[in-house]
Amino acid sequence: MYRQAVDFEAARPAAGPFFVTDGYEYLGEASRRLGDQELAEAMFRRAIRLYERLLPVGHPYRRLAEAGLSATSQK
Repeated sequence: MYRQAVDFEAARPAAGPFFVTDGYEYLGEASRRLGDQELAEAMFRRAIRLYERLLPVGHPYRRLAEAGLSATSQK
């Protein structure tokens, strides 16, 4: 499942739309746990950029993405 999600993300056109979903931080967390820090950081940053535009401060998705980026940056 992880490999399918990574492949799907890699195939997405660079200018393609992002979707409001908790999938970016889940993919970020899976990447972090599997040791792919570069992908983890990219997914958490993407989630944060998206959520800052669309979700209120304090929203659970925003908090999870910020916590994930923090955990990734500490390694």
